[in-house]
Amino acid sequence: MLALMLSLTAGPVLSGCRKPEAASAAPGAGEVLSVAGEAVAPEELALFLDPERAAVFGYFHRKYAAEDSPDFWGHDFGGERPAEMLLALARGNLARIKIEQKLARREGLLPDIGWKAFLDDLDRENRGRARALRAGEAVYGPTAMDARAYYLYRHSNMVIRLKESLARNGMEPGEDRIRHAYDSLKRSRYAKAPVPYAEARAVIRQELLDAAYEREIDSLTLDP
Repeated sequence: MLALMLSLTAGPVLSGCRKPEAASAAPGAGEVLSVAGEAVAPEELALFLDPERAAVFGYFHRKYAAEDSPDFWGHDFGGERPAEMLLALARGNLARIKIEQKLARREGLLPDIGWKAFLDDLDRENRGRARALRAGEAVYGPTAMDARAYYLYRHSNMVIRLKESLARNGMEPGEDRIRHAYDSLKRSRYAKAPVPYAEARAVIRQELLDAAYEREIDSLTLDP
């Protein structure tokens, strides 16, 4: 694992790790680790390594006065290795996403949560944008999306649909709960600036739904 991490973090510390698309010769060919019982390909892991690189370097620079060097990521600083910390941060960020993807698969919203399926979706998205451009149609956002941008865009849209699906399937807060929450908020949030129930209801309902969603996420057990 450490050898693979070193290959993914090769290069100057602050210049950004190798582009995710080039992290492996064959997309999805190797499995790096398992998160929430799901295999993660090198390219998918790389999407979460790069944003944490500067923070990890900053930590070791402050604590150990470490400087950029060819062996920085694999060096042992008082029992701590930058590559291992980077992996832990990336894995933590990826863990929640994998749980949400599994829930979406359970709800029938995302039948395949693997890396190959993601690359197929990315290809379709960019081909669709290219067709729209050729036809003179409006294209919102970039004319072509890179892997990380599309990964986050796709996931945020999936979470919106997932919450709606879970609400339809039993997570929807009842009117009594919404009203009870509103009565409580009248003594706190709305004490100085009263808001009628009809105006506050949609916000309170969404907050209750979001809280139920978070409890659902927290109830799922991650692999060690």
